[in-house]
Amino acid sequence: MKKKKKKLKKKPLSREKMEMRRKSAVKYFLLEKKSTWIAEELDVSRVAVQQWKKRWREEGVLGLEKGLCGRSSKMTEYQQKTLIKDLSKGAKKFGFTSDRWTLKKITSHVKKKIGVKYSDRSLWHLLKRVKITPYENLSSKK
Repeated sequence: MKKKKKKLKKKPLSREKMEMRRKSAVKYFLLEKKSTWIAEELDVSRVAVQQWKKRWREEGVLGLEKGLCGRSSKMTEYQQKTLIKDLSKGAKKFGFTSDRWTLKKITSHVKKKIGVKYSDRSLWHLLKRVKITPYENLSSKK
């Protein structure tokens, strides 16, 4: 019976290092290396390499800069602003027993009121982007 090789968990890269990795792919694009080869070389998926290549062709190296790659948000900018306003009103206003917002409450609120389903982790990242931390007194941020 063959033993499966255990994959070591890698420490996530910083945004700067991910940007450097994307930009390092450009030299391979210029050498016309295949996406699968580049993916193995840079330890990423073939699909990621193809997305980078498309962006590079359309926008040049600037298209590979940090903050420009990755999946777009499920909520529109308008929906995000609505959420921020709702959070400043307190949780009780939306049927919760206490006024304090928790991640679970915010996730539930987004699903009910805005109609977008997020995992707690994904919503946490969105909140970080808009500089909101659950559990802080949001009603004093008016």
